[in-house]
Amino acid sequence: MPMRRPESGLAVNGSSPSPSPAGTAPPPAQDTDNDDNVAAIRKYAEQMVARLHEAKIPVRPSSLATYNVNHACGNWENTIEYVERLAESGADEIMCLIQMVTVPQEICPETIRQWGDKAMPHFRYAASR
Repeated sequence: MPMRRPESGLAVNGSSPSPSPAGTAPPPAQDTDNDDNVAAIRKYAEQMVARLHEAKIPVRPSSLATYNVNHACGNWENTIEYVERLAESGADEIMCLIQMVTVPQEICPETIRQWGDKAMPHFRYAASR
């Protein structure tokens, strides 16, 4: 399944050969249904590890957190399912990192709006039952 930003129609497809400085990443690609986004992100994580080793910088979990493919990416149904799994495992607070990998700044406000319009009402309704 492609890693699409929720309902924006945009996807993280690994079009950048390496991590880019903030604001310089290429825009996410459209139509990545046939792309293996998970493999692309894992490849970039491996490239980061290699760069850190070259520079003799210790690799810590925080060094690769952005490349974790087990995030709430996808459509809103996927996102809600992911958050429900976190809650079932005992989480009672969730912090969302909105801008990661190649997500451009202009996408972030829409993602935040949709969290408020879609995900939060779902959980408010569930809590009121």
